[in-house]
Amino acid sequence: MITTVTTTTVVALLQPSLVIAAFGVIVLIASLAVKELLGSTHGKTRASALARHLNMVILPLFFVFTVVLAMNIWEAI
Repeated sequence: MITTVTTTTVVALLQPSLVIAAFGVIVLIASLAVKELLGSTHGKTRASALARHLNMVILPLFFVFTVVLAMNIWEAI
């Protein structure tokens, strides 16, 4: 009985973290796409500046994605 309660508790606690991780990955993909689209506008100074400033969003999300990926691989092993 204790194992069932513990397993159920763990599964219930993991659900919000999976949703947050999925949301982070979606934001990362969207930020990378926007950066690519804005980076292709060479003549526009505001678009180029925004593309450069998107690195502040992309870099932390990339680190989070790497940690989530490493944790999933660790669980599989």
